[in-house]
Amino acid sequence: MKGSGQWLVASGQWLVDISRRVVALVGFALMLANAADCTSVIVTSPDVRYPIQAASVREVDFKNLSYKLGKSNSWFQLRDGICTKEYGDGVREPHSMEEVSLYEVSYFDLDQKGKPQHALVVLNYLTIAGSSSEEGVIQVFGIRNDRLVVIQQFAYDRQAPGTGETFDRAAGVLTVTARTDDQSAHCCPKSIDIVSYRWIVDRRGIST
Repeated sequence: MKGSGQWLVASGQWLVDISRRVVALVGFALMLANAADCTSVIVTSPDVRYPIQAASVREVDFKNLSYKLGKSNSWFQLRDGICTKEYGDGVREPHSMEEVSLYEVSYFDLDQKGKPQHALVVLNYLTIAGSSSEEGVIQVFGIRNDRLVVIQQFAYDRQAPGTGETFDRAAGVLTVTARTDDQSAHCCPKSIDIVSYRWIVDRRGIST
């Protein structure tokens, strides 16, 4: 898996435990003292592969790309940065909808020629069905064997004031501010979690 990338969950002793079993050559390490207790940001490695051939992530039109996400793990084909799916007519069937919109694309992890090797794509996933929910989704894209691949995904609840994400490309730090997974009432969030991740690079092909 040379040149593969993923985000590592790492903090204190947990860093040692994770490093023994993760074959991670490029990724982000979680910078949080109580990382083992943090459930507000769900990190997965979906390994979604596209039939899109590209030499660089800059060649990809993320504004008009199809994304696989959401509770149903469905595909959403964006057109000019947005995709809306509506269900039911509101009379015979309850009306509901799903909407995915593109917030931002950041290119990073430059090679020796100054070409970015990864792209961080921020999406908003809105669902309405009786009540509404709003989820932030970050997908990390790379090129593997000239094909576009999603190597990792972050999902977090945006339904609280002050939630969102920032990415400092120079420092290689991603910060996610998410509603705390504390079972508080849907209408009344009690707190938020601020979680930071640092980009790390190790291309030696270390296995565990």
